[in-house]
Order: sequence, then structure tokens, then C-alpha cells
Amino acid sequence: MDFFRVIRREASQSGRGLPHSKRFAPLLTSQHSAFSFFKKWGDALRSHTGLDWRFAIGFLIAVLALGIFGLFAIPQTGSRPTSTYGEIINNLRVINNQKQLWAATWRKGDNDTPSAADLAPYFSNGKFPTSVMGETYNINNVGTPPTATVPSRLETPQVTIEAGGAVALPDQ
Repeated sequence: MDFFRVIRREASQSGRGLPHSKRFAPLLTSQHSAFSFFKKWGDALRSHTGLDWRFAIGFLIAVLALGIFGLFAIPQTGSRPTSTYGEIINNLRVINNQKQLWAATWRKGDNDTPSAADLAPYFSNGKFPTSVMGETYNINNVGTPPTATVPSRLETPQVTIEAGGAVALPDQ
């Protein structure tokens, strides 16, 4: 006996009416259909609660969607100090590169020190890099790499810098 005959017989006996759609009929005629697990689970659900098997599919899809949403809602902890330190180091590299370009363009020696206004035309947007966490960039002379003074403690897995400490370019 096929699935819809059973449902029609149950519907006529219970007075609940026929299923709202027959679009799943080709899928449910075989015992090896893609929905056979859900149909069996839904049949058990209906026998206990009176709900249809399609409710079971909808419920599982909703639980899956909430689970995926939950993955994005959980913040990544601990990554902020490392990325802040990386951004400061990147800014120091950019400043150092532009300082070397300024020295080569104007034929300056290792003891000459450019100002932020001198270096501004060498940056891509015409401005000195913005601070990441309120740090102050010390350009220094051409022969000395730039440093950054941080206003608060910066702790990463690689290094810990206290408030007022200097961030320097790592040795390469």
C-alpha cells in the first residue's frame, strides 16, 4: 500500500483532511527515497504529537541554520592584540621605506631627520599613517629605524610592551 493511500485513509478516519500538497509524491513512492528517514521520523512525530513529517524537515533545517548562525555570532577572542601589533609594525615598515625614498630623492645622509610633512607626499594617500591604538610614531634620522610609543600595555604571544614603551621593527 503506498503512502498516500495510508494518509487518505487516516485523514478520512480522523477528519483532518488531505495533505496540503502532492509535490512530494514521486519522492515518497519508493522505500529508498531521499526523504524516507524524515518520513519515518515524521510518522513517529505525528503519532505522538499530531504534526506532519514535513514539520520535522523544517525543524531540522531551522536547527542547522541556527547552528551556522551561532558560528558567526561567537567573537574571536585573543586575536585583537596580535593584529594591533601587526598593524603598528606594518606602519613602521611603510614609514621606514618612505624615509629611505625621501633620503634617496633629496640626497640626504644617515644623520638627517625628515618631518612628517616631508614624508607625506611619499605615502599613497598623501598622509602620514594613522595611529592604530593612539600610538605616536617617532620618525628618527635616516640611519635609525622608526619607532612607535604605545599609550597602553600591548601584549601578544611574541612580545609584551608596557604603557609608554616603544615598538621597534623586528630584526630581519
